[in-house]
Amino acid sequence: MPIIIAINKMDKDGANPDRVKEELAGLGLQCEQWGGDTPMLLVSAKHGTGVEELLESVALTVWA
Repeated sequence: MPIIIAINKMDKDGANPDRVKEELAGLGLQCEQWGGDTPMLLVSAKHGTGVEELLESVALTVWA
C-alpha cells in the first residue's frame, strides 16, 4: 500500500520539517527528497499552502 505523508503546521513559528523527516526515517520511511520512496509534502491547512501539491500526489499515486 502506498504511503503519502503530509507534514502539517508549516505556518507555525519554529516548524522543523527536517526533524519530522528524520524521525520518520527512524521508523523506516525515507522521504523522496533524501533518496527514499515516500513522498513527504509540507502543508499548512490553515493557509492552504501545499494542499494542491498534496492532492496532486494522491491523484498520481492512486492512478499509478
